[in-house]
Amino acid sequence: SVPESIIQISTSAFKDCSTLISVSIQEGVKTIGGSVFSGCNSLNEILLPRTITSIGSFAFRGCHIKRIVLPENLESLSEWGLYGMSNLESITVMKEKPFSLGARAFDETGDCPIFVPSSSVDSYKVAPVWKGYKDRIYPSEE
Repeated sequence: SVPESIIQISTSAFKDCSTLISVSIQEGVKTIGGSVFSGCNSLNEILLPRTITSIGSFAFRGCHIKRIVLPENLESLSEWGLYGMSNLESITVMKEKPFSLGARAFDETGDCPIFVPSSSVDSYKVAPVWKGYKDRIYPSEE
């Protein structure tokens, strides 16, 4: 568990930590830097707080996470943001309006579905960069 006093997890902070299995990031953390959990090949669960506003490149590459929920306050997912999360079975986006998405952010994610708020499906399917993933975007069941 990452303590509440932390607002940013710096680049490569937990990179290649092969014993890390589950991470719960506490409310208050706003930024996840690039490659923070890259190479954590035992990591199979991550809980992101509502306070996360940005996620860096290759943040979770090589992790074995099956489901990720991108919180409603997220403003940007960097280029290559979720790249290489090949075990993903679903990506759930909580934000109503499409946020800034970097190129190739969802590449190498096994073509899993991307669930967005049902009222926002059309907006996501035409938004810059998002439209490249339009065939994977579905209304959320939540």
